[in-house]
Amino acid sequence: VAPDMVRAPFQRIDEAFARSIERAMTAARMTGGVRYLVRSRRTGSPLDAIGGRSAGLGAALALRRLSDPLAAPLDPEWSFTGAVDTDGSVTTLCGTDGSSEYGAKLSSLDRGALVYPAVDRIDVERLGDVRAPGTRLESVATVAEAERLVARHIDGRRAYERAVDPGRQVSKLTLAVF
Repeated sequence: VAPDMVRAPFQRIDEAFARSIERAMTAARMTGGVRYLVRSRRTGSPLDAIGGRSAGLGAALALRRLSDPLAAPLDPEWSFTGAVDTDGSVTTLCGTDGSSEYGAKLSSLDRGALVYPAVDRIDVERLGDVRAPGTRLESVATVAEAERLVARHIDGRRAYERAVDPGRQVSKLTLAVF
């Protein structure tokens, strides 16, 4: 995610995804536009078609990090899913008919953590036991709560790394040129 509102011309997005990015920008208190490129987690290649509202939570956290470089970085082994309202609340991905978007999401995870809407806790925990037994499941109700969860995780990870090897310092830098 980077500043600028020029969408990747080869990626097709649906209305729900576009709305989720707009709501994430409002929830992250970001003005202006963003440029994004969505890649496959498995292959690393850009996706040609993107749909759905479930990108809202991940987008809001990425946008907060972009607008505030002091915010906790996101762990690449963590996945975020959930629709976001403009007030920062994380809303359900379960349909009124009982349908759920979590089965495929959980099956695609093999490590790390999934941060998801608290209102979907029962459905996710039930499916998670079967489809993603090695994945840590964390529920949140707001973007702010997700930010605190990420910050605690990163602080704990850094403390562990210092305890294991106090002389070692690790820095990561990602450079994107547009």
